[in-house]
Amino acid sequence: MLGKKILKNIKKFDEEYHERASQSLDEYESILINEGKTLYYSIDCYLEIVNDMYFEGVQLMKTGEYSSSSFEEVNARVYNNPKIMEYFIHGLLLSQFLLDHHYEILQYFIGVIQQNKSSIKNNL
Repeated sequence: MLGKKILKNIKKFDEEYHERASQSLDEYESILINEGKTLYYSIDCYLEIVNDMYFEGVQLMKTGEYSSSSFEEVNARVYNNPKIMEYFIHGLLLSQFLLDHHYEILQYFIGVIQQNKSSIKNNL
């Protein structure tokens, strides 16, 4: 089911998408190799994020609430947890090219940066 959705998303995009995705994934794969990881590792991370989203959706439907009710809980459980953030970051990177709405967000920020590049003094 997920594979069909990804293929449907990818077919929507033009040549610029395919060039950007190919270049980004090549650069990313080099980083992974330097870390002793493969693209399969990143795919597993993406699938873990998808599982987390499904879990939260089921939790919401069953109880009417998400598994955390405050930023403090999410911060402690997710953002301050290096193990979770490891797969979260790798999975999100792939999602930029697998989910159409994530790619649209990426395009938006690339456009904003290009429009404002003369006034950007620091990218950190």
